[in-house]
Amino acid sequence: MRREVIGACLIWVVALGGATAQRCQTWSTELRLWSDAAAKTPKKPRPWINLGLAREQAGDLPGAFQAYSAALALSYQPRISHYQQRFSNVAARTNIARALAMSEHVPEAEMMLTQIVTEFPRFAHAHYNLGVLYAKTGRCEQATAHIDAARTLEPDFPPMGAC
Repeated sequence: MRREVIGACLIWVVALGGATAQRCQTWSTELRLWSDAAAKTPKKPRPWINLGLAREQAGDLPGAFQAYSAALALSYQPRISHYQQRFSNVAARTNIARALAMSEHVPEAEMMLTQIVTEFPRFAHAHYNLGVLYAKTGRCEQATAHIDAARTLEPDFPPMGAC
């Protein structure tokens, strides 16, 4: 009987070790992690926002735009709290605008970011992205104002370089 228990425990440990090794691969990159999270919780906006960021970092702007759009659509669900709806909506819209700006759709991005900053003046990421967009288009005074506003709200943002 003791050999059977030891054998069963050994099989159990080996099986768990294999499952752990397989699961660790999911954590190997941001893209794998958030792809897995979005697949396992497809009705939550936060994994889609983070999947968009991971795709953006990987250079996949169309994939990032798709993930941000999914997050935006999910932000209107009545089953999530008002705070989650609002945050997901603003974060997804800000990220969509940044992706548009990176895809050379500057007027659309500027319009979206201006609207977000007007609606949510304390959302630092929108100010920062609008500042970067203004710097990119040579409007240094406006860029400085928004970068400074972002850094006042969230000091971890890097200062604006030369414009």
